[in-house]
Amino acid sequence: MAKYINSFKETVSKQLNWQHFDLNNADLVNLLEVNVVELDNITRTILCADETRPRILQLKAGYILILRAINLNLNATPEDMVSIRFFVTENNIYSFSKRRLKAIDDMRELLKQKNELNNSEEFVLLFVNCLLNSLTPFMQDLAEQIEQIEDKIIAERIADNRQKILTLRKQIFTIKRYLRPQNEVLNLLKKDYFQSIKNKKHLAQNIDHHLRFIEDFELYLAKLNLLKDELSNIVTDKLTRNSYITSVVATLFLPLGFFTGLFGVNLAGMPGQEGNSFSFFAILLGLLFLLELLLLIGLTKKNSR
Repeated sequence: MAKYINSFKETVSKQLNWQHFDLNNADLVNLLEVNVVELDNITRTILCADETRPRILQLKAGYILILRAINLNLNATPEDMVSIRFFVTENNIYSFSKRRLKAIDDMRELLKQKNELNNSEEFVLLFVNCLLNSLTPFMQDLAEQIEQIEDKIIAERIADNRQKILTLRKQIFTIKRYLRPQNEVLNLLKKDYFQSIKNKKHLAQNIDHHLRFIEDFELYLAKLNLLKDELSNIVTDKLTRNSYITSVVATLFLPLGFFTGLFGVNLAGMPGQEGNSFSFFAILLGLLFLLELLLLIGLTKKNSR
């Protein structure tokens, strides 16, 4: 697997250090044994697992915090969310990821601009804020895409957006799968792991922001379901209209087919074969035209009801 993130070490403050590890590094186990003595084998297994979901786990030396973020990497799908794993102690932050994460880059930039952080609580709080900020542009883009589809369907009644709706619904379902448990993790973090009342209040605001994202996803999903139903109605209306037109054409040509078959039989005694056959043909043609006209009027009135 290609290496997406370089390992690095940051001195956040005199009391706090941050070290980030690339899970794609072949020498990661040796690096952890040398640099992170607090980690035992079980903890390393949890942090280096191939598949993770949002969770928080208390340990003797600190706690494990696993979160998910929107995948904003080049040529990546947003719903393929990037896992970020933390091992948090009083004076050290250890983070792990397999892929590049915008929130990590934003965090490093903020640390260069902000005053020193006093403790690990403030670090985690700041990172959660970066995580939510990275989600905002995706939500705005998603809302715009849904509005565009809605305008096309309602204003122009275009029924060629089914694949786009399917893709957006898949994205929302996949992202919601991680955001729901992640919201529970953040609530546990505030309730059981944060000590500072000030930090708890700030985290509560972030949790509320996170919950609004989930509610927005549910709203967008409901909109997409309505648009999907509207597309189905458009397709059904077109099929019904086409079937009706076919029925009208068949009904109009039914009398013509009958009389054509009847007078195509070469038998003696058929009407119109003797005497003034042209007059008979003209009268019959007029009657057929009148019959077709009456059928057309009747079918048109029935369709307009």
